[in-house]
Amino acid sequence: MQLNVDTLAKHVHKDFRRIVYPRSIGHPEQNKEEWIQEITGVIGFTTGFDVGENPCHSNSLPPG
Repeated sequence: MQLNVDTLAKHVHKDFRRIVYPRSIGHPEQNKEEWIQEITGVIGFTTGFDVGENPCHSNSLPPG
């Protein structure tokens, strides 16, 4: 799947606000445009992703 910030941005509501808790750590509140700018930098280094199969084994269930 291709990562496209424009596709993501059109699905984010115009009144979007990102608030990081706890507020005491001092991370500022972000509006849609600020968040899109930040996420562009985060995913800008990759062009896509692939979903693979990773087996998960659990010891919580008895052997069948």
